[in-house]
Amino acid sequence: MKVMTEPPASRLGKMRRICGYGAAIAVTPYLLIKIVWTFGLFLPTEQMGDSSWRAINAATAVIAAVGILLAMAFCRPWGERLPAWLVALPVWMGTGLLVPMLLLAPVLGPAAMTRDKEAGAAHFWAYEQIFVMISLAGVGICLPLALAGYAKARWPEAMGGPTDYAELPGHTRQLQVSSARLVAAGCILLGVIKVFWAAGGTLGIDQAMLNHRDIWWHLLTLSTGVWAIAGAWGLMVMTSRRGTRRFLPPMAAVWISSGMLFSYNLFSAIRPDSQYSPEYPLARILTTEAGIVLGVMMGMIILLVLHDRRRAVDPKYFNQNDINRGDVIYYKTPTIDKNKYPQLNPPEYNIARVIALPGEEIEIKKGQVYVNDKRLDTFYGKALSWGLEEEEYFKTVNKPGTAQCDVSCQKTMKEYFNMEMDKVKVPEGHLFVLGDTWWRSIDSQIYGSLPVTIIKGRVLGYASNGQLSESTLNK
Repeated sequence: MKVMTEPPASRLGKMRRICGYGAAIAVTPYLLIKIVWTFGLFLPTEQMGDSSWRAINAATAVIAAVGILLAMAFCRPWGERLPAWLVALPVWMGTGLLVPMLLLAPVLGPAAMTRDKEAGAAHFWAYEQIFVMISLAGVGICLPLALAGYAKARWPEAMGGPTDYAELPGHTRQLQVSSARLVAAGCILLGVIKVFWAAGGTLGIDQAMLNHRDIWWHLLTLSTGVWAIAGAWGLMVMTSRRGTRRFLPPMAAVWISSGMLFSYNLFSAIRPDSQYSPEYPLARILTTEAGIVLGVMMGMIILLVLHDRRRAVDPKYFNQNDINRGDVIYYKTPTIDKNKYPQLNPPEYNIARVIALPGEEIEIKKGQVYVNDKRLDTFYGKALSWGLEEEEYFKTVNKPGTAQCDVSCQKTMKEYFNMEMDKVKVPEGHLFVLGDTWWRSIDSQIYGSLPVTIIKGRVLGYASNGQLSESTLNK
């Protein structure tokens, strides 16, 4: 078991900042274009002056603005304090829209220019598509990289590790497997139909419209089919835990596939006239509705899998990987001085997050962690309660209709938010660990630096109270 004495956190932080700002800059021109079009200015074609098209441009302007906010959240510390759902939902839909389109951009850009010219667009706005594709490429590349750095910093235990893991009581694996088989079958069927159409198949296509199929329609249809099949593969690997040892590839395939099927087909359902469609109306309705339903069900299976992983431990992780700052570990609780802490009765096994590594100096000043005299600028480097800092916490608990924090409570919590700990140096072969809620955690504040020899595994997610057994870890 090795400890990474120079963790890659700084490199990840630098990547997050560069890519986050890059994505925000890249999407800004697209946002400005959509705002201008929403107000009916400089429209490429007369058709885009319709109220329905203005509504679409307004909606896409909002999406672009959300993309800029997400990019900033990924590269700024305040982003790690946002509720998980507020980040996950737009990212799910955004990656589903952007990643597949990014792969098609080199071909669809010129095709869109040709189509706009044929539709009578002004010469200048025909070449606007190049501008849009450049913005799309910047967002499609920078935003996922910024997201990767953000997820690694905020959820390092849930975004990696092996596909297989020890099961705990209350798991939902049977439901996952049954649901995944049903949804994967639907994805494969939808994927085969889309690939068949993209390859020139005519079953389900209006015979009078055969000659009107263009490269735009062929590529989008092919993309939908390929991603549906990729999502089916990812589902089966995630739930059967066979096919690849690494969890991230199948997870990424299902995440992008589900977001793509839901987002693209929802847009088609809302605006059936927004893109040329040679399919018979019934075939279009069935494939569109199937895509939306399959996307939602895939997202639900992702939640089930991640829920179980958040309660799981990989006992072999550190046999092949270094221990890094931010890792959540499962360990045998050291002996506590009962004379000093007679009221504490910790569990035999516990969990905590690695804060400082061997040879580093750590101290806490006014509720902020400093490592080697440098501020640890991440969500686990500051005293939080319910994920909130001091000012936000007291605003929340003192709202009408919520549990009030009385005078005694306020005094205790103010002391917690401004707690102090003298500087200590972590010995070789040891780690300094803290729970994410310091005031109720039994960690290195109590028993000092933790020997690496008593670490039993890496927590894939937030386990509940560390109530796992030695037999579970030895499976």
